[in-house]
Amino acid sequence: RDAYVVARGVERHPLRKPGVAGFAGETIPFTQTECSLVVGGAFSGLEGTVGAEREIDLSGALGVMPYACEGVATATEMTLTCTDDCPVLLVAE
Repeated sequence: RDAYVVARGVERHPLRKPGVAGFAGETIPFTQTECSLVVGGAFSGLEGTVGAEREIDLSGALGVMPYACEGVATATEMTLTCTDDCPVLLVAE
């Protein structure tokens, strides 16, 4: 998939504006080259890998804050746990 939509989560994203409940509904673009992933949108700055069992491992910095996510992808969604145990569900666009 080229992009996922945030279905829930990311309430504690370090770049979230005060007073905004989260990033629900925002499109997050992903670029995959073989087993490497680069993330755009609100998660621009994260890079990582996808494994043989569809496990996802992302890390980098959002703004000046170190940030990391790990989880699993299916054909239709990506379930991640990010820095500070923030659960994120991304649904294929």
